[in-house]
Amino acid sequence: MSCTTDENVHCLLSPRRDSCRYSESGCGCFAGGCRCFAGGCSCHASGCSCHAGGCGCFAGSCRCFAGGCSCHAGSCRCFAGGCSCHAGSCRCHAGGCRCFAGGCGCHASGCSCHAGSCRCHAGGCRCFAGGCRCFAVGCSCHAGGCHCSVSCCSCLAGFYACCQRRRFCFGCCRCFAGGCSCHASGCSCHAGGCGCFAGSCRCFAGGCSCHAGSCRCFAGGCGCHASGCSCHAGSCRC
Repeated sequence: MSCTTDENVHCLLSPRRDSCRYSESGCGCFAGGCRCFAGGCSCHASGCSCHAGGCGCFAGSCRCFAGGCSCHAGSCRCFAGGCSCHAGSCRCHAGGCRCFAGGCGCHASGCSCHAGSCRCHAGGCRCFAGGCRCFAVGCSCHAGGCHCSVSCCSCLAGFYACCQRRRFCFGCCRCFAGGCSCHASGCSCHAGGCGCFAGSCRCFAGGCSCHAGSCRCFAGGCGCHASGCSCHAGSCRC
Protein backbone atom coordinates (compact mmCIF):
# COMPACT_ATOMS: atom_id res chain seq x y z
CA MET A 1 0.00 0.00 0.00
CA SER A 2 0.97 3.63 -0.18
CA CYS A 3 -0.05 6.87 1.42
CA THR A 4 -3.01 8.66 -0.10
CA THR A 5 -2.65 11.87 -2.07
CA ASP A 6 -4.23 13.84 0.76
CA GLU A 7 -1.76 12.39 3.26
CA ASN A 8 1.20 13.19 1.02
CA VAL A 9 -0.03 16.73 0.45
CA HIS A 10 -0.52 17.18 4.20
CA CYS A 11 3.12 16.26 4.84
CA LEU A 12 4.49 18.30 1.98
CA LEU A 13 2.60 21.40 3.15
CA SER A 14 3.67 21.05 6.77
CA PRO A 15 5.94 23.83 8.09
CA ARG A 16 8.80 21.35 8.50
CA ARG A 17 8.44 19.92 5.01
CA ASP A 18 8.20 16.40 6.42
CA SER A 19 8.08 13.35 4.20
CA CYS A 20 5.26 10.81 4.38
CA ARG A 21 6.01 7.10 4.59
CA TYR A 22 3.74 4.11 4.96
CA SER A 23 4.18 1.32 7.51
CA GLU A 24 1.92 -1.40 8.90
CA SER A 25 0.58 1.13 11.39
CA GLY A 26 -0.42 3.49 8.61
CA CYS A 27 0.97 6.70 7.14
CA GLY A 28 2.90 9.25 9.11
CA CYS A 29 5.16 12.27 8.73
CA PHE A 30 8.76 11.97 9.92
CA ALA A 31 11.31 14.76 10.16
CA GLY A 32 14.27 12.64 9.05
CA GLY A 33 12.39 10.35 6.75
CA CYS A 34 12.05 6.60 7.19
CA ARG A 35 12.13 3.56 4.93
CA CYS A 36 9.75 0.80 5.99
CA PHE A 37 9.93 -2.90 5.21
CA ALA A 38 8.04 -6.04 6.14
CA GLY A 39 8.76 -5.70 9.82
CA GLY A 40 7.86 -2.03 9.94
CA CYS A 41 10.07 0.75 11.24
CA SER A 42 9.88 4.42 12.08
CA CYS A 43 12.85 6.73 12.64
CA HIS A 44 13.20 10.28 13.83
CA ALA A 45 16.11 12.67 13.30
CA SER A 46 17.94 10.20 11.08
CA GLY A 47 17.33 7.73 8.29
CA CYS A 48 16.86 4.03 8.91
CA SER A 49 17.06 1.07 6.57
CA CYS A 50 15.69 -2.19 7.92
CA HIS A 51 15.19 -5.79 6.90
CA ALA A 52 12.58 -8.37 7.75
CA GLY A 53 12.08 -8.43 11.48
CA GLY A 54 11.85 -4.70 11.95
CA CYS A 55 14.12 -2.38 13.87
CA GLY A 56 14.16 0.21 16.58
CA CYS A 57 15.86 3.59 16.26
CA PHE A 58 17.25 5.32 19.30
CA ALA A 59 19.52 8.32 19.76
CA GLY A 60 19.58 9.04 16.05
CA SER A 61 21.08 5.84 14.72
CA CYS A 62 19.96 2.34 13.84
CA ARG A 63 21.58 -0.84 12.56
CA CYS A 64 19.29 -3.64 11.48
CA PHE A 65 19.88 -7.32 10.84
CA ALA A 66 17.82 -10.25 9.66
CA GLY A 67 16.53 -10.88 13.15
CA GLY A 68 15.84 -7.26 13.94
CA CYS A 69 17.55 -5.14 16.56
CA SER A 70 16.92 -2.65 19.30
CA CYS A 71 19.57 -0.25 20.58
CA HIS A 72 19.80 1.91 23.64
CA ALA A 73 22.69 4.06 24.79
CA GLY A 74 25.30 1.84 26.38
CA SER A 75 23.41 -1.43 26.04
CA CYS A 76 22.80 -4.02 23.39
CA ARG A 77 20.22 -6.65 22.56
CA CYS A 78 21.05 -9.48 20.20
CA PHE A 79 18.79 -11.45 17.93
CA ALA A 80 19.28 -14.30 15.50
CA GLY A 81 20.73 -12.09 12.79
CA GLY A 82 23.16 -9.95 14.74
CA CYS A 83 23.49 -7.08 17.15
CA SER A 84 24.04 -3.35 17.35
CA CYS A 85 25.52 -1.35 20.18
CA HIS A 86 26.07 2.25 21.22
CA ALA A 87 28.72 3.78 23.47
CA GLY A 88 30.94 0.72 23.16
CA SER A 89 31.69 -2.24 20.98
CA CYS A 90 29.49 -5.31 20.93
CA ARG A 91 30.12 -8.81 19.63
CA CYS A 92 27.43 -11.39 19.08
CA HIS A 93 27.81 -15.14 19.27
CA ALA A 94 25.48 -18.09 19.14
CA GLY A 95 24.27 -17.35 22.64
CA GLY A 96 23.78 -13.65 22.03
CA CYS A 97 25.63 -10.86 23.80
CA ARG A 98 25.28 -8.02 26.22
CA CYS A 99 27.22 -4.77 26.18
CA PHE A 100 27.87 -2.64 29.24
CA ALA A 101 29.87 0.49 29.86
CA GLY A 102 32.57 -1.29 31.83
CA GLY A 103 31.85 -5.00 31.93
CA CYS A 104 30.90 -7.98 29.84
CA GLY A 105 28.35 -10.71 29.40
CA CYS A 106 29.37 -14.26 28.64
CA HIS A 107 27.37 -16.79 26.71
CA ALA A 108 27.84 -20.16 25.13
CA SER A 109 30.21 -19.08 22.40
CA GLY A 110 32.25 -16.12 23.58
CA CYS A 111 32.64 -12.92 25.50
CA SER A 112 33.18 -9.22 24.87
CA CYS A 113 34.57 -6.79 27.41
CA HIS A 114 35.25 -3.07 27.82
CA ALA A 115 37.44 -1.09 30.20
CA GLY A 116 38.87 -4.24 31.73
CA SER A 117 40.04 -7.68 30.80
CA CYS A 118 37.63 -10.58 30.47
CA ARG A 119 38.18 -14.20 29.49
CA CYS A 120 35.42 -16.76 29.14
CA HIS A 121 35.80 -20.44 29.82
CA ALA A 122 33.54 -23.35 30.58
CA GLY A 123 32.45 -21.77 33.83
CA GLY A 124 31.71 -18.37 32.33
CA CYS A 125 33.29 -15.13 33.50
CA ARG A 126 32.69 -11.78 35.07
CA CYS A 127 34.58 -8.55 34.46
CA PHE A 128 35.60 -6.02 37.06
CA ALA A 129 37.90 -3.02 37.09
CA GLY A 130 40.78 -5.20 38.31
CA GLY A 131 39.99 -8.06 35.98
CA CYS A 132 38.81 -11.57 36.75
CA ARG A 133 39.45 -14.93 35.12
CA CYS A 134 37.01 -17.74 35.89
CA PHE A 135 37.36 -21.41 35.02
CA ALA A 136 35.24 -24.51 35.42
CA VAL A 137 36.43 -24.83 39.01
CA GLY A 138 37.80 -21.91 40.97
CA CYS A 139 38.76 -18.41 39.92
CA SER A 140 41.55 -15.86 40.08
CA CYS A 141 41.64 -12.63 42.07
CA HIS A 142 43.04 -9.26 41.14
CA ALA A 143 43.29 -6.52 43.74
CA GLY A 144 39.99 -7.51 45.29
CA GLY A 145 37.37 -10.19 45.63
CA CYS A 146 36.11 -12.45 42.88
CA HIS A 147 33.17 -14.82 42.79
CA CYS A 148 32.72 -17.72 40.37
CA SER A 149 29.68 -19.82 39.66
CA VAL A 150 31.01 -23.36 40.07
CA SER A 151 33.12 -22.72 43.14
CA CYS A 152 33.78 -19.79 45.42
CA CYS A 153 36.89 -17.92 46.35
CA SER A 154 37.95 -14.81 48.20
CA CYS A 155 40.97 -12.55 48.52
CA LEU A 156 41.30 -11.25 52.03
CA ALA A 157 44.34 -9.64 53.66
CA GLY A 158 46.63 -10.91 50.92
CA PHE A 159 45.47 -14.51 51.11
CA TYR A 160 43.38 -16.49 48.70
CA ALA A 161 41.20 -19.50 49.41
CA CYS A 162 39.14 -21.70 47.11
CA CYS A 163 36.05 -23.52 48.28
CA GLN A 164 34.28 -26.30 46.47
CA ARG A 165 30.51 -26.50 46.95
CA ARG A 166 30.90 -23.59 49.37
CA ARG A 167 31.66 -26.03 52.23
CA PHE A 168 35.27 -27.18 52.16
CA CYS A 169 38.23 -24.83 51.93
CA PHE A 170 41.60 -26.06 50.77
CA GLY A 171 44.72 -25.01 48.93
CA CYS A 172 45.18 -21.55 50.42
CA CYS A 173 47.29 -19.30 48.26
CA ARG A 174 48.76 -15.84 48.64
CA CYS A 175 47.48 -13.13 46.32
CA PHE A 176 49.75 -10.65 44.60
CA ALA A 177 49.12 -7.67 42.35
CA GLY A 178 48.73 -9.97 39.35
CA GLY A 179 46.51 -12.38 41.21
CA CYS A 180 46.61 -16.16 41.29
CA SER A 181 44.43 -19.20 41.88
CA CYS A 182 45.19 -22.66 43.19
CA HIS A 183 43.49 -25.99 43.80
CA ALA A 184 44.57 -28.70 46.24
CA SER A 185 48.06 -27.27 46.66
CA GLY A 186 49.77 -24.06 47.69
CA CYS A 187 50.77 -21.52 45.09
CA SER A 188 52.95 -18.41 45.24
CA CYS A 189 52.94 -16.21 42.16
CA HIS A 190 54.49 -13.01 40.92
CA ALA A 191 53.04 -9.91 39.31
CA GLY A 192 52.11 -11.79 36.14
CA GLY A 193 49.64 -14.02 37.93
CA CYS A 194 49.16 -17.75 37.48
CA GLY A 195 46.63 -20.46 36.87
CA CYS A 196 46.39 -23.70 38.83
CA PHE A 197 44.87 -26.90 37.50
CA ALA A 198 44.61 -30.43 38.86
CA GLY A 199 46.77 -29.71 41.87
CA SER A 200 49.68 -28.10 40.07
CA CYS A 201 50.70 -24.54 39.36
CA ARG A 202 53.35 -22.92 37.20
CA CYS A 203 53.99 -19.20 37.42
CA PHE A 204 55.83 -16.92 35.02
CA ALA A 205 56.47 -13.22 34.70
CA GLY A 206 53.93 -13.03 31.90
CA GLY A 207 51.34 -15.17 33.65
CA CYS A 208 49.71 -18.24 32.17
CA SER A 209 46.38 -19.55 30.98
CA CYS A 210 45.36 -23.14 30.39
CA HIS A 211 42.66 -24.86 28.42
CA ALA A 212 41.77 -28.53 28.31
CA GLY A 213 44.66 -30.34 26.65
CA SER A 214 46.16 -27.18 25.20
CA CYS A 215 48.54 -24.44 26.26
CA ARG A 216 48.96 -20.75 25.55
CA CYS A 217 52.27 -18.93 25.78
CA PHE A 218 52.87 -15.43 27.07
CA ALA A 219 55.92 -13.21 27.26
CA GLY A 220 57.29 -14.88 30.36
CA GLY A 221 56.40 -18.53 29.84
CA CYS A 222 53.37 -20.79 29.68
CA GLY A 223 51.12 -23.12 31.61
CA CYS A 224 49.39 -26.33 30.61
CA HIS A 225 46.45 -28.45 31.61
CA ALA A 226 46.52 -32.26 31.83
CA SER A 227 50.15 -32.57 30.69
CA GLY A 228 53.59 -30.97 30.89
CA CYS A 229 54.24 -27.82 28.93
CA SER A 230 57.25 -25.90 27.64
CA CYS A 231 57.71 -22.73 25.61
CA HIS A 232 60.10 -22.27 22.73
CA ALA A 233 60.44 -18.94 20.98
CA GLY A 234 56.85 -17.97 21.56
CA SER A 235 55.35 -21.37 20.81
CA CYS A 236 54.17 -23.91 23.31
CA ARG A 237 54.33 -27.68 23.43
CA CYS A 238 52.14 -29.83 25.66
